[in-house]
Amino acid sequence: MLPPSVKIYLAVGPTDMRYGIDSLTGLVRRRGEVDVFSGHLFVFISRRRNRAKILFWDQGGFVLYYKRLEAGRFRLPRLRPGAQTLRLSSTQLAMLLSGVDLSRVRKPRHWMPPAAQQPVVQADETTLRIQRKGGCKKGYVWTFLSEGMIGYRFSDSRSGDTPKSVLGATSGVLLVDAYTGYNSVTTPDQRERAGCLAHVRRKYFDSLKSAPEEARHAMDLILEVYRVEHEASEAGKARSADHLAARRGRSRETMAKLFTWCEGEQPKHLPKGPLGKAISYTLNNRAALSVFLDNIDVPVDNNASERALRVTALGRKNFLFVGHVQAGRNLAVLYTLVANCELHNVNPLAYLTEVLIRVQDTPQSRIDELLPWQWKPPDDGDG
Repeated sequence: MLPPSVKIYLAVGPTDMRYGIDSLTGLVRRRGEVDVFSGHLFVFISRRRNRAKILFWDQGGFVLYYKRLEAGRFRLPRLRPGAQTLRLSSTQLAMLLSGVDLSRVRKPRHWMPPAAQQPVVQADETTLRIQRKGGCKKGYVWTFLSEGMIGYRFSDSRSGDTPKSVLGATSGVLLVDAYTGYNSVTTPDQRERAGCLAHVRRKYFDSLKSAPEEARHAMDLILEVYRVEHEASEAGKARSADHLAARRGRSRETMAKLFTWCEGEQPKHLPKGPLGKAISYTLNNRAALSVFLDNIDVPVDNNASERALRVTALGRKNFLFVGHVQAGRNLAVLYTLVANCELHNVNPLAYLTEVLIRVQDTPQSRIDELLPWQWKPPDDGDG
């Protein structure tokens, strides 16, 4: 994998393969677009397109690679009229040298499974550092999941651009914390925002040392809501009419008690103290924290998203960072495929081994057949 600072330039038009280092550097200089001593790669293709040379400057000297195809020809991407050079990515260069027809390769897009299209979506994000000269900068891994589906996305920013690109054209409910980056997709015309009761409880837990009695009271009320969920699950009635009735009855009454208690306690505590912050968070998110009461498909918390991001936390300890943004995006795709395999009891190794071969010959119209929740192992021919 080339460093992200290294660019690849393909010379448009045939090049005489008798040219050596001096002649090829002369070609680069005459075009004058890029400094030949920059360390970037310059790719030249023969008239018959069966030979290629790659020239670059490396630590005080030029390096020249040469490749000749014994069969077939290099298949170039579509070229703009009048262009003298064409920028390639490292992936495109590898594909070109491997014989892949770049003219038929579509521009890559961030892959996101249908989780983002579901009526109820849970989302969260966490950090993963990006390596750069002089140190690392923060990058972010986002997860978007619904029942039976999960997707990851990587970005170099925590702005609302990522939620907007994933969920901007969808509607339904989005279960998240209070982070403002999700505001762009939680509008009347898009998704209704649902709050996470676990986040609320965590804030009261952090207040136990400074206000143990008050914090414990709030946590006991939240426990009553979880008790309703637990009883419905134990009785095999989760997401049933009886479960919805219990939410609208017992849980609504409990949440009303919590909000009323917060209103009474708020003037008694410093706004910037642990309990004051917990109370403010509860009241500021009252509407979002009440969505689950009338929608049986909305969980009471966002714990599933937090669990989905544990793989990223493990990665932070093991490989520390990604080399550049594209590496982070590639990692997010791999996370997505493996996570969906696990959700659907598919062996990730068997899946990837077979799919990476089949995908080369699978028409675009049938690519969905290779997604983890639709994939079937090949028939081994026995029987």
